[in-house]
Amino acid sequence: MIFLDGVIRKKLYLCKMKRCGLYIFKCAVFIFIFSCSAYGQVSHIYREKCNIDTNEVRKMYLDINVLSFFKNNEFSGEKVKGYTLPGFRLSPEVSLTLARNIRMDIGLSMLRYWGAEAYPCYSYQNIAEWKSEQYHKGLHVSPIMRAQWAVTPNFNVVLGSLFNRYNHSLCSPMYNNELNYTADPENGVQLLYDSKYFNADMWLNWQNFVFSNDDEQEMFTFGFSSKVNFLVDSNGFNISIPLQYLAQHRGGEITALEPRQVQTISNYSAGLSFSYLFNRRYLKDVALSCYYVGYMQNAGTLYPFGNGFGVYPELRVNVAGFEVNMAYWVSENFISILGSPHYNNLSLKTPDMLFDKMDIFTANIDYCYLKSKYYSLGVELGMVHYFPYTGDRPGFPKIERGSATSFTFGVYMNINPRIKVCDIPLVE
Repeated sequence: MIFLDGVIRKKLYLCKMKRCGLYIFKCAVFIFIFSCSAYGQVSHIYREKCNIDTNEVRKMYLDINVLSFFKNNEFSGEKVKGYTLPGFRLSPEVSLTLARNIRMDIGLSMLRYWGAEAYPCYSYQNIAEWKSEQYHKGLHVSPIMRAQWAVTPNFNVVLGSLFNRYNHSLCSPMYNNELNYTADPENGVQLLYDSKYFNADMWLNWQNFVFSNDDEQEMFTFGFSSKVNFLVDSNGFNISIPLQYLAQHRGGEITALEPRQVQTISNYSAGLSFSYLFNRRYLKDVALSCYYVGYMQNAGTLYPFGNGFGVYPELRVNVAGFEVNMAYWVSENFISILGSPHYNNLSLKTPDMLFDKMDIFTANIDYCYLKSKYYSLGVELGMVHYFPYTGDRPGFPKIERGSATSFTFGVYMNINPRIKVCDIPLVE
């Protein structure tokens, strides 16, 4: 009887693993087939030109960036509530290149959600929390003021509004692409270095300034993202090592808060990436990456975890200019500063709910129809699948949940004309 019971258990386990593998295979096939009918690449929508053009010296330009978006998140499970983001972000900027290595940009970033007439008065990152006593009507407006100095052709110093190019090249567990819709422009100091074999982006984003006897904490985020490239000219094959770090600090010595509360948390990652450029009619390139991502609470007790980690292998395929991403995420005691809440081991939906080891499969389909460098139209589809998981919540029995699948859909259009205003005869 014991022998038969063991055989039955083994068969049930194998059946369960087969169903799981079949589910992942079906998802992968669906994504691949769908991708073959798409066209374009979504990342073009978010890219910024951060090099100074020496042909524009003593010329003034007007850059108008209009990003209209509609994104619907249908989330299942215990982690995150679903929501919809309908609106647009209008960012007109006046750009003046004073010398071959000096540029200045001045403008506004205006956020409007369809159906929203009042907006809380503070810096936005995700969907802002409502504050009825402090709000303004019409639009949420943030100033843009950037001073840029090209120290060398490869090295740039930026003060004021920062370049958030390619989402600072951070991996998905460390940066949520949705922040391109919801977050205000970053402001602070930035150092950029670009060369054939090494790229680096170091920045300080000051998110909340405090006055004397203020009842809020100052907050800033420090980031560093770098990549070392090997075998760049090896017939389209490239190996790179990305290293990334984020730290968010909350404090302030002149606030009225007593006792003084200092909170610092950090994320870091190290990875290895292999890519091959086919550059054929349909299959453009393939990249396989794997990241080890860490979390640490350096000061304070803001979160229940002191430290944690996650592992993130990812496959990206560009088919006919269309980008498909499939990834697996496993984590313990992990919290992301700027990443999607799906990667966290705590719930934003149910108070005090913590999760044990999490296993997640993600798939994203992004395409962008690029008809001109001045306008583009994109569509994105996404899926997050939770494998069975367990967790804890004080005062409740042990949490045991089965599989859950969430879906996202988004469409967006970007219009970004660049208009020459005039030549500027500067006085020497």
